[in-house]
Amino acid sequence: MKRNTLLNFAPIVATIGILAGVLLQQWQRFPESKPEGDRPFWTFPIGGSRPSGQSQLAQVVDVQDGDTLKVWLNGREERIRLCGVDAPELAQLLGGESRQYLRSLINQGDGTMIVLPVEQDRYGRTVAELFIKPRPGQGYRPEEEIAVNAQMVRDGYAYHYARYSDGCPNGGMLASLEAEAQQQRRGVWTNPSAVRPWDYRQSMK
Repeated sequence: MKRNTLLNFAPIVATIGILAGVLLQQWQRFPESKPEGDRPFWTFPIGGSRPSGQSQLAQVVDVQDGDTLKVWLNGREERIRLCGVDAPELAQLLGGESRQYLRSLINQGDGTMIVLPVEQDRYGRTVAELFIKPRPGQGYRPEEEIAVNAQMVRDGYAYHYARYSDGCPNGGMLASLEAEAQQQRRGVWTNPSAVRPWDYRQSMK
């Protein structure tokens, strides 16, 4: 009798094992995308805003580092510089990780991103805030967008570039997000005495 009972449970156990394997595969699809904070990603609307009528859709071409990328916008290739943030240079500690994390955020969407232009810098780059509309089925609400600039700072893969953040539509939030990253010792804040990227560039001149 006991043997028959165990045999009856065998298909159930096998089904549970298969489901666990499927869930594990889904979890491993974006292993590099695991956020550092306790939210899935820093998304709108949660207090920030993206002004309507000013944004443009762009196709990502290449991610150069943690704060600069190439996109196809307005019929031509343009370089985008994240407004109000400064990521470690590739030659610095966590420079490569910062670039990879930016790529992982982009991977949450379909390869396109929403560009909110602010200005042109002296290098001809478009300084902008970027937003990504996540693909369906990832746990986001339909109205949510990943705020790339804020996410990079919150998870410690870029610094708040206070000198240049006043003109950013949501630049006022970056200081508090950086304080959170610093308190939780995320990313660059595992080494609080690390050379800031602006100081590093100055030292290389």
